Amino acid sequence: MTLAKRVERLEKAEVFADRQRLLDRLEHALNGTALRITGKLFNVVSGDPAIQKLIFDDLEKRFIRNLSDAELDLLAEELGHIAFGDNTAALEAAKSKAMRLSSGGAGGKVGQMIEDEIR
Repeated sequence: MTLAKRVERLEKAEVFADRQRLLDRLEHALNGTALRITGKLFNVVSGDPAIQKLIFDDLEKRFIRNLSDAELDLLAEELGHIAFGDNTAALEAAKSKAMRLSSGGAGGKVGQMIEDEIR
């Protein structure tokens, strides 16, 4: 079996597919929320902190709170990897900050990580 075929099989593996589907769902929800609130896609309005807050608050209510604990953990892990790569010190500092800022709920933690990632 060639290396390309092995990579293709790995990409189709459930663990990678779950992560990608979850990120796709997040992107879809983020754009849907932005469209509902502003009539524009998120990347067009992402420079306005006041609008970002409205979008993230709505996203937390309509999307984040409906995720399972496993999905929340997966999403937090994936966003942490996207934002910080292999810099574990920065990742741990961001997690600490998110925990302090959150209201104690998992949605607040992930929502804060999403906000930090986009900024």
